[in-house]
Amino acid sequence: MKSVLERIAKRQQTFAQHPFFEFLRNSQLDPRQRLAFAPCFAPFTMGFGELNRLVFREEPSTDPIQLIINQHSREDDSHWIWFLEDLAKLEWDTVLNLTDALKFLWSDATQSSRHMIYELYRLTYKASPIQKLVVIEAVESTADIFLAATAQVARELQAITNREYRYFGNLHFAIDSSHSLGLSETEEFIETLQLSDEAREAAYEQVEHVFQLFTDFFEVMLTVAQASEVKSFMSADINALKQLSPRPRPLFTAANEKAIAPNSSGKRLGTYLVEAGLLTAEQLERALDEQEKTAKRLGEVVSDRGWVNQQTIEYLMEKVIMPEREQSLERSLSLVG
Repeated sequence: MKSVLERIAKRQQTFAQHPFFEFLRNSQLDPRQRLAFAPCFAPFTMGFGELNRLVFREEPSTDPIQLIINQHSREDDSHWIWFLEDLAKLEWDTVLNLTDALKFLWSDATQSSRHMIYELYRLTYKASPIQKLVVIEAVESTADIFLAATAQVARELQAITNREYRYFGNLHFAIDSSHSLGLSETEEFIETLQLSDEAREAAYEQVEHVFQLFTDFFEVMLTVAQASEVKSFMSADINALKQLSPRPRPLFTAANEKAIAPNSSGKRLGTYLVEAGLLTAEQLERALDEQEKTAKRLGEVVSDRGWVNQQTIEYLMEKVIMPEREQSLERSLSLVG
């Protein structure tokens, strides 16, 4: 399996040069223009949740590979919720009657998105665990490139609108980058899986097929985004917003520490874990009770209980929570003056 993973890594490097990602990374373009493909992305995103629940996942199972897939599928099957939130924030939440909505979802505009998810179903339905794992690894490698690019766009857009974009932004990117598939012990186990020559060649073909699917898919998404008419933000407005941004200053001083404390923490770790679908509200309540009794950190409690792995918590803290807390501090400082 190690050679298959190496093939995926090599294809990922080429895939990252796709013109679609160059388009997304072009900060000279209006960020809403760069995300204008979002409505046509809907069948893929919504279908991907069901792909995880109905095809990737097989329970009960004692197969160690299938158990890894099952855990991964639970981490990946509810991101469509963030997608719907982002559509509304991007002002694509147009009121349509049911028949018009169905016409759009099965129109030529969304054909490539539907084809994408149909092909993934075809590749993995009733497939062996190792075959599904190969497809998942390839899909995740494309997602890494896609989400890194959209996270940049979302950060730029959030600076203008003051809205958080959870699907296209940092949260999704952070969660996706810290999947259980990426745990060192899981990676080591997958690398040591032995494939016959025939199975290895079949895996290579699967990898090539998945990357070609996403290459073709994103060519269409690029065309859609470039052709969409999006009302641009006025450059003067953007410049005005930049001028209003506070100048850098020390985050803590004796004079301002007390004033900024109530507003500096941002959302708590538990809130993020629930919003990300990694914890239920009931689990969070139980964890908070235990935290109060034991004085442990919340992350330590949920990790010890096996609800969220420690690597995911650390990644979320580093890539999402701490940066947002720093931004919150800076905004508070600008009010303190």
